[in-house]
Amino acid sequence: MTIPSGVVRLRCLVLGSLVAGLSACGSFKGSEVHLIPEGYRGPVVILYESSAVESELPRERDSTIYKIGNDGVVSVATQARSPGFYDVKYFYVAPDGTRSELPYETDTEKLQVFGAVDGMTRAGDDSPSRSVRWAAYIVAVPSERDDWVQLREHAVERAVRGLWGEAIDNP
Repeated sequence: MTIPSGVVRLRCLVLGSLVAGLSACGSFKGSEVHLIPEGYRGPVVILYESSAVESELPRERDSTIYKIGNDGVVSVATQARSPGFYDVKYFYVAPDGTRSELPYETDTEKLQVFGAVDGMTRAGDDSPSRSVRWAAYIVAVPSERDDWVQLREHAVERAVRGLWGEAIDNP
């Protein structure tokens, strides 16, 4: 049986497109540095595309810099990052500017960064102006509590509601 050449080309084109698409999903997208106030422990929330912030994120060498606030929240004007692999470094920053790197997901008995997630929150009215892309993670010793995920979720809700100017309930 002979396969028409047009079918072979079509199969090659579809297969090539599939491979290219899959490799793009897994490609390196960039570097980030997260600067966290020394001593901060708890959930960290990054709110993307915030109209409350006008400037773009600063860069240092080839890395995008996120300066986390004392409350664990930072609003940025840039769009949420696209799917892919990122080289992300987390640092405690002392008042004098000295940095000490925090490990990511290591020994559960040691201070570290863990539980990183990305998401979107929409208001009940589905208004496009009331949807927020965000990223969140935790800086702590994982074994100190068993409700870190709930604390992170509450921190995201508080940050989004605060951005929208809504009343915020305390946990």
